Amino acid sequence: MTTQVLGEAGREVARVACGLPVDGCEVRVVDERGRTCPAGHVGEIWVRGEHVAAGYWNDPAATRETFGAVTAEGEGGFLRTGDLGYLDDDELVVSGRIKDLIIVRGANYYPNDIEATATDSHAQLAAGGCAAFVDADERLCVVAELRKDATQPLAIEAAIEAAVSETYGLQVERVALVKERTLPRTSSGKIQRSETRRALAADELHVVHVSAGATELQRLLEAADENDGQEILGGFLLGLLAEQLGLPLHRLSRRKSVAALGLDSLALVQLKDRIEAELPIELPAELLFAETTIATLASEIAKRLSRARSGARRGPRRRTRGDSRRRLRRRSCGRSSSASGTRPPTTRGCWRASRGRSIWRRCARASRS
Repeated sequence: MTTQVLGEAGREVARVACGLPVDGCEVRVVDERGRTCPAGHVGEIWVRGEHVAAGYWNDPAATRETFGAVTAEGEGGFLRTGDLGYLDDDELVVSGRIKDLIIVRGANYYPNDIEATATDSHAQLAAGGCAAFVDADERLCVVAELRKDATQPLAIEAAIEAAVSETYGLQVERVALVKERTLPRTSSGKIQRSETRRALAADELHVVHVSAGATELQRLLEAADENDGQEILGGFLLGLLAEQLGLPLHRLSRRKSVAALGLDSLALVQLKDRIEAELPIELPAELLFAETTIATLASEIAKRLSRARSGARRGPRRRTRGDSRRRLRRRSCGRSSSASGTRPPTTRGCWRASRGRSIWRRCARASRS
């Protein structure tokens, strides 16, 4: 077992060595110029020996390119494997494939590492069903298979983004969640990253959920502190409201409630949709219909963003035996209350008037005898 340091975050990744080369097999690790790398330095793995084939059938050009490699020191007859790795105490350690290498800001990252981190970020992701790559626009993308019982696509997306960011210091700009066992695979069951990249671009995958990618607003909020973040959110909300109302910004006040601005229910729902399109949160409609000021709404959005980030880092909460006992106690309490003639607590909807409009609000009420 050995370790390799990756990227700007300096994270150490455990690697398992393949062992020593067999007798008659010479292994070299070379850089992009064909120079032999010192021990511990990553390069392309070249091999030569009697066990190596003579070349490709009826393809002399490809044979010269792959089977006729010559080092910078003038040694020839090596086979280019296309694999990246390094030597550790003369043992060979394979870290990835050259064609799949992800390069961000001059640092090398291996897709299999990012895929393992993404898959481990949430319990509702299928094991061994993930592909990480850079698309034609040089955006880091992660495509992951969902388990059949998955019900939290937004939470899963946030978990993947948080895990990759925290581990490697990388921003995942696109997350696509697909049905289980639908990613392109080889006959041996390995994920085909290049085919997955092509199929995602051609919209040929069985996509269940796809992220819109980080918006400019999200990037501003991530770089801001708490106070500046609320100012940015307040300005963002004022801009949306001014656009919908057709009013200049100076006519709007952050201390005025959203419901009092004269927007009808359809316009308020459209406002909710636009907020959720820009930010990775789900906003309750009650916040817009109630007496919530623009400043209070900005504060509530900031809290929900903070909870979404911390929840993504912690991962999904797992049920315990105590949860089952509490559910049983609640059920038994409900039955005993009904038998004694009292009604158990219920959740029901009631109509309330607010500034001349009837709006639907759900209120939890405990009925008493």
